[in-house]
Amino acid sequence: MNICHPNTPTLISQRDSLLKKTMRPDPLPYDIADEYPIVLNSKNSSFSHCMMESNKIVAHANLWPRELQLQQKRIGIGLIGNVASHPDYRGQGHIKTLITHLTTEAKRQQLAALILWSDLTQFYQKLGFSSVGNEYRITINADAIKNFSQASRQFLPTKPEDLTSKELNQMLQLRQTNSTNTLHRSCEEFATLLTTPDCKLLCQYDKAEVTGFAIIGKGYDMVAVIHEWGLSGINDIKQAVYDCRELLDSPSITLLSPGVVDEKWLEEFTRASAIIERHPMALANIIESSLIDKESLDQCFIWGLDSI
Repeated sequence: MNICHPNTPTLISQRDSLLKKTMRPDPLPYDIADEYPIVLNSKNSSFSHCMMESNKIVAHANLWPRELQLQQKRIGIGLIGNVASHPDYRGQGHIKTLITHLTTEAKRQQLAALILWSDLTQFYQKLGFSSVGNEYRITINADAIKNFSQASRQFLPTKPEDLTSKELNQMLQLRQTNSTNTLHRSCEEFATLLTTPDCKLLCQYDKAEVTGFAIIGKGYDMVAVIHEWGLSGINDIKQAVYDCRELLDSPSITLLSPGVVDEKWLEEFTRASAIIERHPMALANIIESSLIDKESLDQCFIWGLDSI
């Protein structure tokens, strides 16, 4: 039994086949690697950690080193995702071994914490993870959304490949306004993440400036969910929801939001009969408490394109 990176076409194919089999039960019109254009890119094989047995991949997890913008400093953390084990090898402790390996690797890379997303809270708690942060999930049905349009503040579908570096940077600044403690992301990374299949971008412009944006959909996940946005107030939020719903013709739209928001616009959605749920943002394992603590992580929000 050993753990390695998939650094050959054969191993990459094995990895993708395992992830597709275990994580995507329904046929998709694109490869699973397309859904994660950075962490599953063949050029970034070091982000993939594969457990091997008899020359076969029996378990996999990504470790994506990132920088968390926290107040005036950046702190190295690791995002864990695409955790999967082969059905024939389950119940043998492979995931536990793999997560332990990733924790050791994170220490080697001097990462302060590991963050992952999973419903298996009790399992990961036994491995040192605990819930951190908060997010709102606000779901509004089509009948209520019909009253959201402001007419003069439309958000228009925008092709990511048409965006300039200036526009991408404007969007990142808008996102930062809504959550100051979040992951650092370069314009190049942003442009790559926007190539995720079924990811739709709507932008609001004032002359040549991007004044607001909303991103809905992300491959197999986040269907009819606005999971990333840069919006300046309740009217723009409602307009973005309206325009996303018009684009998708969906029976409802869900808005993901940082857990610290203006209570006034929560009241607006309450009046619109929206379903408002508050959940932990993620699970985290603090590795170096001298660099970061749970209270700091509770103030952070990681947007949808970054989550793996």
